[in-house]
Amino acid sequence: MQLEPLSQFVIYRQIGDHLDTDRDNYYVQAVIRNGTTSEIIDKVLLKNIGNGEYKKEWSVINNTSPFGTWITVRTSVYTDKDCTTLCSKYQEIGDSYLVLQTKQTYGGSIDIDYKKIEKMIRDNKPEQQKEVDLSPVLDAIKQINFDSILKEIKQVKEMIKNQPNDDELILLKLDTIEQWLELNNKYGE
Repeated sequence: MQLEPLSQFVIYRQIGDHLDTDRDNYYVQAVIRNGTTSEIIDKVLLKNIGNGEYKKEWSVINNTSPFGTWITVRTSVYTDKDCTTLCSKYQEIGDSYLVLQTKQTYGGSIDIDYKKIEKMIRDNKPEQQKEVDLSPVLDAIKQINFDSILKEIKQVKEMIKNQPNDDELILLKLDTIEQWLELNNKYGE
């Protein structure tokens, strides 16, 4: 589990034996340690809230490492208020937590207003592309005499048909070109 630095974290321990009539007469202490060095960071006496439940809010340490700091929280059940005599009925329970900043900050919005944003957009706006005049190209296409090209293609097709060889592929290609030119001749008019 991950904890946010300087946030409030609830340390909780449930006394597991519901038949234990003394379960509300114990003292539960949490020992928080640095997960790497085992140095004790804090000791917290949990509050008995009844029904064998003990808990207390604890302020999470500040983390200075960009990779986080591991901590361990070990809870122990004691029979005395000074937490010197462990209760033999219950074992110690420990958990590990990573203390790491999860909220990302991306800088403030100090001194930013709509006029500045508008200016930034205007200053970084790409220049409009100039419109290209295609009329000379279209005029040149219109001057192509497609009729004469079509006539020549038809003559070549007739010559191929009258030859003793069987070149169906050439005829198919010429048909495709002919159809394309007829279509474009209609649009060029």
